[in-house]
Amino acid sequence: MKKLWMILVVAFVCSITVVAAFYHRSVSVPNSTDSLNKPVRIVSLAPNITEILFALGLDEEIVAVSSNSDYPPEAVSKNKVGTFWQPNTEAIIASRPDLVITLWFEQQKSVADSLSRLGYQVLTLKIDKIEELFTAIQKIGDVTGKHLEAEGLVMDIKNHISLNEQRATSDQRRIKVLWVVQAEPLRVAGRNTFVNELIELAGGENAISHTIDQYPQISTEELIVCGAEVIIQPL
Repeated sequence: MKKLWMILVVAFVCSITVVAAFYHRSVSVPNSTDSLNKPVRIVSLAPNITEILFALGLDEEIVAVSSNSDYPPEAVSKNKVGTFWQPNTEAIIASRPDLVITLWFEQQKSVADSLSRLGYQVLTLKIDKIEELFTAIQKIGDVTGKHLEAEGLVMDIKNHISLNEQRATSDQRRIKVLWVVQAEPLRVAGRNTFVNELIELAGGENAISHTIDQYPQISTEELIVCGAEVIIQPL
């Protein structure tokens, strides 16, 4: 029962926190967004960004997403512009976006730089800590004119995290958890990530030891040796 509770809590926290993000290199965001300046054709290059956009009620403004974006279900029907690790610049341009949101990973940096040089508005977010999530949601709310929705989402997430944290502290032994972010090649979440924070908030311990990479690739041997009691992986 303990293991089942652990899986449910971690998965639940993941679903409501979507992405911990902060500005790494971005467009300037005004204090208020005039309706004429709101982006109406948004491209998301990461599943977690896609979830935030839908959560803020920007369904109609989203014109394309990464092929990895499959939640909420409505994201599946959106045009695709390559994978998270290999965005397709031509497909992005063909979507005629007025805002492209990327993550700071090296695989997306060159695409973001190219689009910026071509004059496209690019917002690059960095994932590190859960606390940064709240700032990111509010910033996205600012640039899209969804201020109130962003404030409500932040409050809801904080309440859920607080509740789950209280439940987790009642359990002493921490279960070793392996969080898979990509199946082929096998890539997992390391210690210096917001995912690691989620695992610890849920009362678990990351099965992966400290690594240089935040999301390292691991071998089958490393998978066995890490001693994970719970493995969370994308469907």
